[in-house]
Amino acid sequence: MKKSKSIFLFFLLLLTVSQLYAKLAAIWLKQLIALSDVIVVAEVQSVSRPLIGKRYARARVIQVLKGKESGVIKFLASARGIEDVSDAKKGEIDLLFLTRMPESQSYTVTFAGRGRMPLRVVAGKAYLTLWPDVHLPEGTPTIEGPDPQWRFIRSVEMATIRELVEKTMHEAN
Repeated sequence: MKKSKSIFLFFLLLLTVSQLYAKLAAIWLKQLIALSDVIVVAEVQSVSRPLIGKRYARARVIQVLKGKESGVIKFLASARGIEDVSDAKKGEIDLLFLTRMPESQSYTVTFAGRGRMPLRVVAGKAYLTLWPDVHLPEGTPTIEGPDPQWRFIRSVEMATIRELVEKTMHEAN
């Protein structure tokens, strides 16, 4: 009995540790576009700060690349698991790839938060910052991300992403 209990605890520990080191698979931009119900450029107006529970962001839609949203949208700005990087910062302008939450008026950021791409201006051009888990077509030019400490994070011109979204949407129709 003691041996079977030890084996059970060992496998339980192994399962727990493997979940801690779970790595999200990569996704191609084309897949991210297909999975998203809505793709918008939006300015985050507010982020809820509950003591317990999920945080939600409200963002004013500036431009729609996919879908029919306008006005203000609401999206989950909290991680739903270890690999999830969903977040929002008040005042930030983002390109958001969003998926509607079941039975809700809210959205989640597609692909565990990788569908949130903060906008920044470099040498007068708009750039979007993205995680390395989001793969761009080969040859797509990128620059270093905003923080040299995180060299794996890259930025790509907003105009390039807009063209890729439009091309993908056209090919899908």
